[in-house]
Amino acid sequence: MRFTVCAALAVALSIGCGGPRPTSLERTARPTAAPARTGPTLPPAAGPDLCVTEADPTGRCALLPGDFRPSRFRPSISFALPAGWSNLRYFPDAIALLSERTALSVVSGELESESEGGDRAVAASTASEMMAFLQADERLRTLVPEPASVAGQVGMSIDLVSVEDIEPLFLTDQDSFDLDLGDRARFLALDVEGMLVVFIIESAPGLELADSIAQIEPILDSVQWGSSPG
Repeated sequence: MRFTVCAALAVALSIGCGGPRPTSLERTARPTAAPARTGPTLPPAAGPDLCVTEADPTGRCALLPGDFRPSRFRPSISFALPAGWSNLRYFPDAIALLSERTALSVVSGELESESEGGDRAVAASTASEMMAFLQADERLRTLVPEPASVAGQVGMSIDLVSVEDIEPLFLTDQDSFDLDLGDRARFLALDVEGMLVVFIIESAPGLELADSIAQIEPILDSVQWGSSPG
């Protein structure tokens, strides 16, 4: 099932996604890359899970502040959320978390593109391929990718803005990701245990991407791969 985070943020703020929106970018600060972590295969995470309704895995539910370890998601990951967040999507290869002013999506695995005729093709299975895929899309305006890291796993990040509605930008096995005209986002792609993981930070319409990034950074700082937060 397809979704745009813009629509969910618009509902939360009682505003619309339509109308003129900025389609230019200014560079925002990003964390310095750290050395990749090495060692044995990471153990499965265990603990408080994201909420999900079996009949509707896309149903939105409020989350209490604390540590979360989504048991369905692969690779195994844990992170801490402050107050004011909801769970919007929850699949083994896609998570979407929403606050009043920003959203954080996490997708994993081999991502695919879809032609106008409905044919699907592999778009990216590594961090470098993800950067190339986004830069090659003429419906996006992108900045130059820069090194970044999350919990010791290194990758690349890129800021972009959509210059038209894109449905879909890419698909996972069980979900897909769209962008509306004027959507601003930061894509942070990593190779974790041989699997592509992409964090996507978006801001609500009319709000600055830099403000959303500042709100998301503490969550990214809390990420651990396959182990409980310390």
